Amino acid sequence: MDIIRQQQNTKTGAKLALLLLQLSIVAQFISIYQVRKQLASPLVPEGTVLEIMKPLISMGFISAIMGIPALLLYFYGRFLWVIILVCLTLIWQQYFPHLFIG
Repeated sequence: MDIIRQQQNTKTGAKLALLLLQLSIVAQFISIYQVRKQLASPLVPEGTVLEIMKPLISMGFISAIMGIPALLLYFYGRFLWVIILVCLTLIWQQYFPHLFIG
């Protein structure tokens, strides 16, 4: 009985982790849209806007790409691996954004 409950809790944690990753991806793309709209001015060159958006775009796409293996792991029943992969992706996205600038 305890093992079944533990598996159910792990599955719920994996669902929450995937939801959190998807919300993070949506937030990245909303940030891209927001930067584009705020810097829509003839005084700001298009190249400058793209340079500002480049880290946001790469973080969003890399997070989305990392979501694919997490989703596949979820469907194969590897719930703990889903939680680990999502946590590593979110930590990497929050604490190492300087890797995207360059």
